[in-house]
Amino acid sequence: MGPVELRQVLVIASTPRVASNFFDAALAATGRAGHPLEYLNNGGLVESRRHTGAPRLTQRGKVQNLKRRLAGDPRWDFSGELDPTSLVDHLRGIAARRSTANGVFGVKVHAGHLLGLLDRYGLSVDLWGVPVRWVRLRRRDRLAQAVSLAVAHQTQQWRPVERQRGEPTYDLSATRAAMAEIEAWESVWDRRLGERSEPKVSFWSEDLVVDPTGAVDRTLALLGEVPVPGAGVPPVEQYRHPDRVMRQRWIERAMEESPDLAERRFALGGATVTGNDAGG
Repeated sequence: MGPVELRQVLVIASTPRVASNFFDAALAATGRAGHPLEYLNNGGLVESRRHTGAPRLTQRGKVQNLKRRLAGDPRWDFSGELDPTSLVDHLRGIAARRSTANGVFGVKVHAGHLLGLLDRYGLSVDLWGVPVRWVRLRRRDRLAQAVSLAVAHQTQQWRPVERQRGEPTYDLSATRAAMAEIEAWESVWDRRLGERSEPKVSFWSEDLVVDPTGAVDRTLALLGEVPVPGAGVPPVEQYRHPDRVMRQRWIERAMEESPDLAERRFALGGATVTGNDAGG
């Protein structure tokens, strides 16, 4: 089967550690919502360039990478300037290849992707030239999200199936930094989504993991699609990190040592059951 005609783009507007990987898999299982992945992630773009040569670097970007490589930077090829035309062609090509048969292309966009890629090259999600639909995914428990993010930074394990590259060690300053990072990214989404008039729905990750079918059905309705019975939503346990007891202890210690973190914990959505840490 060749490329399908692109009809609409579904953007999952997210921040790290809100069960977005689980949600992406649940949407993909329907066969009607694209295959939402982080196509705007710089790491993925680097891997694509290594294997296919696209998106291409500018001459300046090649010099930037060479200097970093000579300086011994292990991530030397992560910052070179891209050719904007090649970047757009690459992203449009992904949409042509990764849309579902109904013409929907799904893409998960962290707020950092907006600033680090789209804004940097003067682009937006309108680059695909079709209507855009938005799902905003947030987490009520900001402190649990911050702990999860701090742990992921330490271990470089973003999904349970990935190899852990370090042991997590309680670090209050890292938790505070992660909380500030999340709050900054959410402010970006508040502003950007407020500027967009397209149809949107919003989910809390805590609710998503309890009723993933309901969230998927609402997203399909946003796309003008009917529910897909028996779509095969994956078990959420596949996406949960096994060290939830350790993370809960980290949360409790952070609240004891920094009452302001306790006050900011449920600043948006009110207290709820925690422990959903399903990654992403």
